Amino acid sequence: MSTTDLYRKEVKRIATIIKSEYEPDKIILFGRNEVIINMLIIKETDMKSYERGTVVSGLISNRKLPFNPFVYTPNEITLDTKVGSMTYKEILENGEEIYSKVD
Repeated sequence: MSTTDLYRKEVKRIATIIKSEYEPDKIILFGRNEVIINMLIIKETDMKSYERGTVVSGLISNRKLPFNPFVYTPNEITLDTKVGSMTYKEILENGEEIYSKVD
């Protein structure tokens, strides 16, 4: 299996688990370098910020690639918010929205 195939398969698997187990509002894949999976996950929650990533990370077992979940509430995120080394605006411009909850 090529690196690209492994990356896409793992992204799909992780996104499916997060959608069903964590029920986010939105998932955006960003910083695609096919070595590390970075996902911005937006969800309304009362959990502390440091707990959210741990919870999401704990849902994903048997990882084939490193996975970095960045979990924010809608009220915490602005265009200038830093997510890893990028701003939310850069993620919107360059990332790939892979899930959005339909109301």
